[in-house]
Amino acid sequence: MTRARCVVVALVIAASGCASTPGTLSGFVISATGPVAGATIDFKPVSTVHAGVPDISPRTDAKGFFSVSTSAAEYEVTARLGERRSNTARVTVDADETATIRLSM
Repeated sequence: MTRARCVVVALVIAASGCASTPGTLSGFVISATGPVAGATIDFKPVSTVHAGVPDISPRTDAKGFFSVSTSAAEYEVTARLGERRSNTARVTVDADETATIRLSM
């Protein structure tokens, strides 16, 4: 194999290792009176190295549940509804796995 081909093969192998298989971030938002419906979930990666975070803000359903597919990374997650905000949780999403959290308002 020529040197140029070796370089191309090495670059292809390195690039394939950079592709991130998504995982799932899901959870519940609750308050003292029960599930919080319609809350917006804000999540951002802890490290700026991770790209591919969807530019979406999922909302909770009637049971306070949310779920979103995202890049494998560590995230800080907060729920908001109007002026109310939940605690901030830190969670790690692994590739092909579901990380589940519970946020309280």
